[in-house]
Amino acid sequence: ALKAALGTNSIKLKYPLSGDYRSAYVFYDIDSDGVEEAIVFYQPSLDESGTRINILDYQEGAWTSVYDVPGEDSAEVDYISFENIVSKDYKNIIIGWQPQNSKDKLISIYAYENQELRGVFDDKYNLSVVQDYNGDGLMDLLLISLRRSTVSLVTRREDAIRSVDRIDISQDIREVVQV
Repeated sequence: ALKAALGTNSIKLKYPLSGDYRSAYVFYDIDSDGVEEAIVFYQPSLDESGTRINILDYQEGAWTSVYDVPGEDSAEVDYISFENIVSKDYKNIIIGWQPQNSKDKLISIYAYENQELRGVFDDKYNLSVVQDYNGDGLMDLLLISLRRSTVSLVTRREDAIRSVDRIDISQDIREVVQV
């Protein structure tokens, strides 16, 4: 279905480097309709750089490409996860990106609405931890950035995802193994 939608066989599948989902085809019910969709990470041709995201939906007995969007330019997929960040009614898609030639990673949070991915938050990080820190039943993100020497708490406030608190950490820290 992906190759048919793109009109070419000249693609390179891109695999998440870490996390629970390590396939180029990640199956998850992102629209809460009871049927899993496939999120596919790929490079359009062997001559191009950059990762794209394609959403395949199972409709009327066949897989169909319903949405295609560029990921982060010349970045590998670090990980993908699904968490209730904006609402308890649906899961947001969290994608960590590992840009080439950069120590900083980029985290992107998406909402899937009307068969389209809508970005709701982006930031740089070295380590991210997802947990319900404020006890509201929605997940929050703790982002550690060694380049900026900060730890940030990212949560939902007033119907938007934003960094609500930030503390400075020592500039001498070179690596954080776990939180």
